[in-house]
Amino acid sequence: MALTIFDEFNVKALSPQALATLVARQATTRSYAVQKNEADNIRRRDDERRRREEGQDAEDIVFLMAAVYHETQMRMIARFDEDAEASRLAMAKIDKRLAELEQERLAMVERAVKLPDGRAVFLSEDGKSIFTEDGEKLPEAEAERLLEERGDELRAGYSSERWKAVGDERGALVAEKAALAEWDAYREELKARVAGGEMTQDELEEAERDYEESVPETVKEMRAKRDAAELLSEKQTATRDDGIAKQAHAAPADDAIDLTGTSVEREAPAAGAPRGVPKFGM
Repeated sequence: MALTIFDEFNVKALSPQALATLVARQATTRSYAVQKNEADNIRRRDDERRRREEGQDAEDIVFLMAAVYHETQMRMIARFDEDAEASRLAMAKIDKRLAELEQERLAMVERAVKLPDGRAVFLSEDGKSIFTEDGEKLPEAEAERLLEERGDELRAGYSSERWKAVGDERGALVAEKAALAEWDAYREELKARVAGGEMTQDELEEAERDYEESVPETVKEMRAKRDAAELLSEKQTATRDDGIAKQAHAAPADDAIDLTGTSVEREAPAAGAPRGVPKFGM
């Protein structure tokens, strides 16, 4: 018996065997389509997962780079602030020494012999030459005349070598103070750039290296003193805390210990009785 199959294109009469073949072919076609669709779905899900992972990796990298950048910024800014204080202390030390030298210069000028034009003069340590306060050596004839007239006063005053040493030290300190002030300005300008995020990570690291190379010796000395003071303070704190901990864990000698499960009554010992002996209640 033949069956008639209708579709939109053809009208065919199929035998049962042909119909079975057609059904099997259609089933195979549907199975292939299902498998292909499932494979496409799996591939699409894999692609989406890979894109998400790649996006997450990129986010992680960006986050890590930002964290490293921020850490570098904070480390450098903290160093700038510490060195600003160290520089202030160094500047104060210079000012103190300059004040001491100025007092010494005034004392030297007050004791010195004066020329008619008001300039102070100083005798050399060997007693053979006389120099003015501005370093000019007096002609031999004039020096001999001064030695003859006021030799005792010249010898009682400061030597020309001491006067020059004070002047040289003062000049060096003035120059050091000017250089320190210039470095302070450089440090603050660099701090503003670092805090403003104007540089890349590589530029930050290069600026940090350059900065460390620029630190004046006086600031390094103050750094070392500060670090030593902090270390000493930490050691003192640790020693004190250790002593407190030991004292807290040590049992007092007169603590009563109940070994029988009965109550322990603490009271003042009788006359002649040893301290620390518990009285067990009945």
